[in-house]
Amino acid sequence: MTDIPSKDKLEKIPSMVDGRFLLKAIKHIMKGDLLLSKGHIPEAGHTVPENFIGVGVAASDDPRVDDYLIDRLHELNIISVRIDLSYGDINGNAGRLLRKLINERFEVLLHLVQPFNQAYEMENEAAQLE
Repeated sequence: MTDIPSKDKLEKIPSMVDGRFLLKAIKHIMKGDLLLSKGHIPEAGHTVPENFIGVGVAASDDPRVDDYLIDRLHELNIISVRIDLSYGDINGNAGRLLRKLINERFEVLLHLVQPFNQAYEMENEAAQLE
């Protein structure tokens, strides 16, 4: 990631869990919007495929960690993985790990995320309009 705010600036990031958020969450729960009668229980005979969900992996600054991670995944017979990636990461650590995972024939689920410095600016109206 690039342009990570300094520690003194990070301390000024407003909390996403503030009173307004909590009030909306409580109202949502009290209205019963979270209630689904047995909605979390699958139908009888439901089969979950082996590659239903991937194990989350993350890159390190050290490329040797990529190799260690891939060796452990092979050891555990894990074939499906999930990795966070932004368009700013493709030439960085996450992109390097992604290429290795693909070369090793893993099934990769990409979780595309906004670059950190853009997510940090989302409180600004101008950034929201980009």
